[in-house]
Amino acid sequence: MRESVTVITTERFFARRRTEAGRPFFARRRTEAGRPPVTRKKAMVRSLIFVASVCAFSLLGGCGDHGGDIYLGKWSAPTRHTTLEIAKNGDNYLVADTHLNFFAGGVKTDKLPAVYKDGMLVIGTGLESQSLGYDKKKDVVLMQFADGTGELQRVK
Repeated sequence: MRESVTVITTERFFARRRTEAGRPFFARRRTEAGRPPVTRKKAMVRSLIFVASVCAFSLLGGCGDHGGDIYLGKWSAPTRHTTLEIAKNGDNYLVADTHLNFFAGGVKTDKLPAVYKDGMLVIGTGLESQSLGYDKKKDVVLMQFADGTGELQRVK
């Protein structure tokens, strides 16, 4: 048995899909949902509103409180011969820890990366991490040392 194949030309295809007004289906004045189509003016207004809202949100997003910025600067504990210098490094921080080197003698400076997390500055020291706390009343940084917690004063 042979099956017949009907070739539909574009003219016949569009002729079958004409509306009552005689226009092709893609030239209707209303959308499928029955609403009038969006005009150029409406499209321009919508895009202008979208661009303005994106600009406003991006400007306001930069105005938030960056909690780790309170740690920026130079901190010192003269009784422990330790100095920390904390600087911004992109979204993270870089800590220069200057302290006494007991094994070789003299002073040693270590540069370590840090991240602000849960209200504390967390310094990656290699095998483990060290957390720095901030006391607002005294304006000091709290740091854990081998013999207990120490306070580092802000160097002005």
